[in-house]
Amino acid sequence: MASNGDGVSEDTTSNGVDVGMQLLTEDFFHDILEKQFGKCTIKKFTVAPSSSAGENYVCTMYRVTIEVEKEDGTEDSTRYIIKMMPPNDPTAEMKKSLGIFEKEVEMYQKIVPQFEEILIENGVKTALAPKCWKVAYDPEMLIMEDLGARKFSNINRLNGMDMEHAKMVLSKLAQFHAASVCLLEKNGPFSNLVMGSMVNNEHFRAMQPIFWSNILKNLRLWKTCQEYVHRMEKMSERILSIYEDIYDPKPDEFNVILHGDLWANNIMFQHDEDGQPKDVLFVDLQISRYGSPVHDLIYFILSSTEYPIKVKEFDYMIKYYHQELVKNLKLLKYPKAPPTLIDLHIAVVKKSFLGVFVSCSVMPIALLEPTEDANMENFMKDDEAGNKFKQNMYLNPRVIKSCELIFPFLENLGGFDVRFGAYKVGHCSMDVHSLTTKVNFLPNVDPFSYLLLLYIKPICGFSVGIRCPLWNTMVENGDVSNNSEKLNAADDGIKLVTEDLFHDILEKQFGECIIRKFGVTPSSSAGENYVCSMYRVTIEIEKEDGTEDSVRYIIKMMPPNDPTAEMKKSLGIFPREVEMYQKVVPQFEEVFLENGIKTTFSPKCWKVLHDPEMFIMEDLGARKFANINRRNGMDMEHVKMVLSKLAEFHGASVCLLEKNGPFSDRIMASMYSHEYFRAMQPIFWGNILKNLRMWNSCQEYVHRMEEMSDKVFDLQMNIYEPNPDEFNVVLHGDLWANNIMFQHDENGKPKDILFVDLQGSRYGSPVQDLIYFIVTSTEYSIKLKEFDYMIKYYHQELVKNLKLLKYPKAPPKLMDLHIAAVKKSFIGVFVSCSVLPIALLEPNDDANMENFLKDDETGNKFKQAMYLNPKLIKACQAIFPFMENRGAFEI
Repeated sequence: MASNGDGVSEDTTSNGVDVGMQLLTEDFFHDILEKQFGKCTIKKFTVAPSSSAGENYVCTMYRVTIEVEKEDGTEDSTRYIIKMMPPNDPTAEMKKSLGIFEKEVEMYQKIVPQFEEILIENGVKTALAPKCWKVAYDPEMLIMEDLGARKFSNINRLNGMDMEHAKMVLSKLAQFHAASVCLLEKNGPFSNLVMGSMVNNEHFRAMQPIFWSNILKNLRLWKTCQEYVHRMEKMSERILSIYEDIYDPKPDEFNVILHGDLWANNIMFQHDEDGQPKDVLFVDLQISRYGSPVHDLIYFILSSTEYPIKVKEFDYMIKYYHQELVKNLKLLKYPKAPPTLIDLHIAVVKKSFLGVFVSCSVMPIALLEPTEDANMENFMKDDEAGNKFKQNMYLNPRVIKSCELIFPFLENLGGFDVRFGAYKVGHCSMDVHSLTTKVNFLPNVDPFSYLLLLYIKPICGFSVGIRCPLWNTMVENGDVSNNSEKLNAADDGIKLVTEDLFHDILEKQFGECIIRKFGVTPSSSAGENYVCSMYRVTIEIEKEDGTEDSVRYIIKMMPPNDPTAEMKKSLGIFPREVEMYQKVVPQFEEVFLENGIKTTFSPKCWKVLHDPEMFIMEDLGARKFANINRRNGMDMEHVKMVLSKLAEFHGASVCLLEKNGPFSDRIMASMYSHEYFRAMQPIFWGNILKNLRMWNSCQEYVHRMEEMSDKVFDLQMNIYEPNPDEFNVVLHGDLWANNIMFQHDENGKPKDILFVDLQGSRYGSPVQDLIYFIVTSTEYSIKLKEFDYMIKYYHQELVKNLKLLKYPKAPPKLMDLHIAAVKKSFIGVFVSCSVLPIALLEPNDDANMENFLKDDETGNKFKQAMYLNPKLIKACQAIFPFMENRGAFEI
């Protein structure tokens, strides 16, 4: 850790006189004064320490005030800041090996002036740092412009910066970084002083384990956060490799010249008469280096911003910096594509341990009350004065309060994951086949309504079951909207559910028996099912011994006369669900049983018929399973049960993939490679946008979504296609509240959970299920606030299950999941305006696909009920900015 100065110690004094001050004579300033004033005579020369005790830790800082008489007899005065390497410095050899002084000289005298020049060449006159008037080498010192003369000053580091000041820093930092990368492109690399790795230095490598141990010793004084301290202790043996992984620049990432030590004391503001910031400059460039810009961002945000915004607005501050960076790269005519916001967030996740380090090294200094004992000697000493100083530093309530907030935040991102290092996440090595189907559309079909009907299920998680021959006639005539009210015909599906279908099932359950009573009814309320026809069958029987019993079943039927039957057949929707219920899920349950765990994932499938296509399933209602109230969403207790079960589901799938190889192409192949998806995406997307335009809010996001229209298919493909370099599993594929059933105890606490509706199951990243579920089915109060925690909880459960099932590869890191969640954050946008409107819709007799398609009074009333629902608008007002901050709206 490095900062911008070092207090005066016994090593730098002689008989109570500061040795550094003795070295500062008038002779150093004659040439500087001549540059400023021409020929002149020094009338008064004063040297004093330039900062209070506890404000500088690296070098000695002085203020020189000089009064001069110029050649014309007039008088003037000027001030300078002297930054001096302390005489008799015990760390001089290490600093020399690290090139600290030479690096800062190069930054102030060569590199920063080049940054400022390239900005001026492109019409931006700005300064990034104070002017360096002169460099001396014996003793080593920089003679700098005194910014205090222009009313620049630091903010109160104990309070941290508010958003107004933080944004000014981020804007200036974006200029600094953008200028650096443009010059690198134009002129090639800077010297090895700046481009070389700090971590490879032998002094750095020797000191870091000792420094880390000293941090841990002090953190053990706390009464809280010990679970995190324990995790940090486990990192001790690998601390250098962790540093290498974080600090060394990766050639496949966006890298810049960093400030390197960007905290409050190294940032100086100039304010106007009203106290508003009007300019900012950076000081102390002795550890500038080449690396990811997120080094500076994490360092600054966690060490130097106000407590209320430090974590709450973290993603927004990354987004604001990115916006400014892109603006400056464009202004400076950067020849390459700028990094995406998603790229920055991925780098933040990969380097999130940096936040842990900054929080327990730089932040304790930033939040320390001014004290005379604050110097590096007392930090290193193990005597009474040293221990008192460290207790003041680490037992500071401000530090503990901040770390109680920051540590969980970083843990949820993977910052405490000790399995650092480069390796590929375990994944099944196979060719993922693409299933492509040519869809022949009927002639004269209404281009919107029919294509939307074909498209809506596989993408959005719902479709329509049309149940009478009239539909075919309407489609052939292209007359869906005018005649769809005639579709309220008798349900043809019920007629197909007869006693004959159940004799073999009843015999399996009860032996020889006679059906005494047979009833079929719709199984759910209006507006609860959009995919297929669902019925409940109740049967009363008389067994061979004369006793009576009763049983219930659920029928899931592909609708008779379904106009999308050919398309569904080509996509294998029905066979896929058959395979999931009859083969795949039983294998999942079996692999757990082999490892001593009895678990169930879904209801029992008693029978499958192929003409008509239907499932005869266990009726979970008979065992008191039920959906939660989808409009309220799940609380954390229910959410954690879903995530635990999902981790079992995913864990079993990937272990079976390793053991047996891929499942069938129905499961492994992509549903999103069909040409009709490409044809339908703009139409479906346009319909979503049409409805979102009814809102009085969020229009800036709707405008961004409109800009995506031509690329939305490619966005979908990038998100949903499995990446062989990522951790992939067999997904549920449609994981929202209506497809999750809970069993509760007498006190209303959830005790078991099962998943239903597996027709969307496919191979892909687990974050697809996670984002889909969290956005659609959790309570508003936790949906975003606990988003990262829910990812972390799922990861914890996944790793536990992979270990239990003896998964032979390294499990994915929490970081891997967060990186995937960032890359696929557009799922959150899409689900918010497609599935979430259904999840939050009040029970409504008009809720069916016919009314979604119709452009009449009833249809418009239904769509208004769906999209003008205050719950939906409120949710999207929170979700859209959250996803925007993570890069979801980038095109």
